[in-house]
Amino acid sequence: LAKGAFPAWRGLELDLGMAVSAAAGLAAVAGHNWPVFFGFTGGRGLSPFLGLLLVLFPGGFPWMLVFLAVGWRLGDSAPWALAAMVTLPVFAQLLGGPGIVALASAGMLLLTLAKRLEANRRRLPDSGPERRRVMLRRLLLDRDVESHSDWIRRQPDEPSSRQSEPG
Repeated sequence: LAKGAFPAWRGLELDLGMAVSAAAGLAAVAGHNWPVFFGFTGGRGLSPFLGLLLVLFPGGFPWMLVFLAVGWRLGDSAPWALAAMVTLPVFAQLLGGPGIVALASAGMLLLTLAKRLEANRRRLPDSGPERRRVMLRRLLLDRDVESHSDWIRRQPDEPSSRQSEPG
């Protein structure tokens, strides 16, 4: 959380404005998703985004947590995280939140979709219908296979049963 909260807070403290603070927080999210020191393979960026929300729009923090909790309870939080990001601007507008929340949410959504498609450089199947299905699953479910339990139980070095072997 602090990774996204600190740069946003510091931007406000330096009186740089909410847009610069939001950009600094989103830069922290990008750094979390693609860290230089881990070969550009990182996390999904939700925690730093939650930290950014705590600073710029505290009401967005519980909004995101509720969606993530519902997803956790149902056994698959990835689609719920997307739903939270998509609906956050509407929620912020209903609560009279700052207009920058919509832009920050759009930025976070773009970073999330890019991260999901890139999938830490996991190979896509060769062209064809399976490739399109995997890309759609990555976008919506944040995984390459339909079954969440199969995805969780996979072995780190084991290629997905839905993917081609490297050639």
